[in-house]
Amino acid sequence: MSLSWAFLSGIEANETGTGRFMQHLQAAILKRGKFDGTIVYSPNGQTLTAEGKNFLAATPHLVMFHPQMIGPRDTLALMQRRAAAGLRTHLYMLDNFFFCLRSYNHFDHEAGPCFRCVGPGQGVNAAANGCRPWPASDPFAPAYIAGLSELVQTGAVHLFAQNNGQVDLARRHFGDNAQITYVGLWCADWTTYVDAFQKTDTAEGDTVTAAPAYDVVYHGSRDLAKGIGWMLATAARTPEIKYLIPIDRGAVNVDAPPNVTVTAMRWESGLYEAVRTARLVLAPSLWSSPCEGALIKNIVIAKAPGVVDVPSAFSAEIPTDVVLKLPQNPDAGASALRQALADNWRPNPASRAQWVRTFRDFNEAVASRLIPA
Repeated sequence: MSLSWAFLSGIEANETGTGRFMQHLQAAILKRGKFDGTIVYSPNGQTLTAEGKNFLAATPHLVMFHPQMIGPRDTLALMQRRAAAGLRTHLYMLDNFFFCLRSYNHFDHEAGPCFRCVGPGQGVNAAANGCRPWPASDPFAPAYIAGLSELVQTGAVHLFAQNNGQVDLARRHFGDNAQITYVGLWCADWTTYVDAFQKTDTAEGDTVTAAPAYDVVYHGSRDLAKGIGWMLATAARTPEIKYLIPIDRGAVNVDAPPNVTVTAMRWESGLYEAVRTARLVLAPSLWSSPCEGALIKNIVIAKAPGVVDVPSAFSAEIPTDVVLKLPQNPDAGASALRQALADNWRPNPASRAQWVRTFRDFNEAVASRLIPA
């Protein structure tokens, strides 16, 4: 039996954020009950065989995920080969590697996202600013971004976006002729927590009455684009507030003020409980982040979820009575955070419940928009 579609991913189905997205897609495909396609994994260091490349080059409908880990050179070569054969390729945008070498468009010393490389021919700014490819240090990355732009503008590559803001950002970069479709995102582990929330339209944190160990919990990685530096700067300006910064991987060597506890901790070994019990839980990303699993979990679990206000991020699409939005400037952010705790800020229950319903109704069906009918 010939296969009519394929997914090619540089991240396997595992316990990472993207890995949980692939877990959801796998489960949705099995539930669909049609064996007319397949998922091919080509994680970093595991190059595709010639036979595999031939298969993917000829597959009528191909969706690619995470070109950094597939390898920018192999990704672009496959797209170009398909274009020469008259076949269109679909690219699901997991981050901002379609214009930004760093994937997370943020400079460590700045308080918000960077747009220096948005627009045709602007990639030269990356070299001028010393940007290096991340998460994989591949010298071909700039050529990939330039080549992708050409393929998108000719219609050879169709883009899939997680949220409306990502559509807008891609449109700014590629131009009005780019083919971009908003398809959403859903990760396998979200289902359990959203199910629990929707039983009573109540976050788990709202049922906790015991005094919390921490006032504010950081929910993110130690990457500065995720806001850990912003969190530390804000904590230094609010010494009366107790913070927790968990480190889920790598050395716990963060220089923090005395009111901040920095400790090795994963979701299963204490972070989940901290999110449930804290007065405020922040996912303070400073880049133009699309849907982030930490934020989705915070919305359905925490007493009060918060972000740094970034107009180009997914969080900008969430109402202010569902998520607390703090200023990018740490001085202003500290004042707003202090006031939110003094006011015992909470989401509007009806607004949060409606947002969760709407988000789930669209995003859980993401697989149906990636597979041809």
